[in-house]
Amino acid sequence: MHSRLRLVLLSSPALFLSLAACEGVADHPSLAPRAIERFSVAPPPVEEVQAPLPPDADRAARIAALIDRANGADARFQTELAETRGSVGVASGAAVGSEAWVVAQQAISRADARRTAVSESLADLDRMQIDGPESQALDQALASVSALEQGERSALLALRDRLSAP
Repeated sequence: MHSRLRLVLLSSPALFLSLAACEGVADHPSLAPRAIERFSVAPPPVEEVQAPLPPDADRAARIAALIDRANGADARFQTELAETRGSVGVASGAAVGSEAWVVAQQAISRADARRTAVSESLADLDRMQIDGPESQALDQALASVSALEQGERSALLALRDRLSAP
């Protein structure tokens, strides 16, 4: 019977390999960290101190141009907004889908399209803030153009609400 067991064991390669894996471990190197690897020998990082950059004339000119562009666009928006308020006033209380309501919706859409230049100026200023050093002029420009953009958005939302109210 002992020879029969040996025959079964030798005829099954998977069983043979699993039994071979149970053999004692030889002198293999350990995968545990060595003592020297437990601490770092690199010097601590040194913080770089950047000297303030001198004002860039091109950057200042670009900021001024974006402010002028936003102010000009806002003036055109305000003109369009006055006309839109008139159309919404006529359509106020009119049935949804009526001619007056459609005219008012179109006027709101035209006014909304006028907001594009202010939004683009704000986006350009945001990119300048991300790409370059901070400056007081840039911070003031962002605040100014952001206020224009927010005012335009609020005015249009109020008109849309007025048009949708019964």
